[in-house]
Amino acid sequence: MTALTDLAALVPWLIFFATWWIWSWRARAEVARAETVASRYFHLVLLYASFLLLGARLLPLGPVSARLYEAGPAAGWAGIALEVGGLAFAIWARAALGANWSLNVAVKRDHRLVLAGPYGIVRHPIYTGLLAMFLGAALAFGTAAGFAGTLLMAIAYLRKIRLEERWMREEFGDAYDTYAARVRALVPFVF
Repeated sequence: MTALTDLAALVPWLIFFATWWIWSWRARAEVARAETVASRYFHLVLLYASFLLLGARLLPLGPVSARLYEAGPAAGWAGIALEVGGLAFAIWARAALGANWSLNVAVKRDHRLVLAGPYGIVRHPIYTGLLAMFLGAALAFGTAAGFAGTLLMAIAYLRKIRLEERWMREEFGDAYDTYAARVRALVPFVF
């Protein structure tokens, strides 16, 4: 069952990357303000390291690839279910954001504040979905490296959130402050 869950845990990620690649062609290009190249590269280094740690289960890296526990069918499929739920949430959020979406931290020309759909549940639902996908894969793989990758991904997104929120406050002022007071950043009712 381990090989099956390892393989099944990859499927949501393949769907995610295919969806994001296709939708990236529809993103509005008129950027009014974007993060620096250094900031973007720092985020990418954290992201790539996160994915490397998460995927260590599938690579011949000795002890780093070893499981903390034997992810039986229940743990493996529960992790995959969390991945699929995170994928669905991230796709819903990406669709709701529409042309305002950007791979980098950016404010588009005529940027609008999206408050509906998943943005009424958390302020950063794409990140919530991706972190759920990471945690689900870490549960399915059962490696310390996978959980370390999830933690590193959380750190990367917390850093990105700080920058995005500062820019949203500058762009939308009191409207964003009111929104932030009402809706949590990543986890409903918690954080």
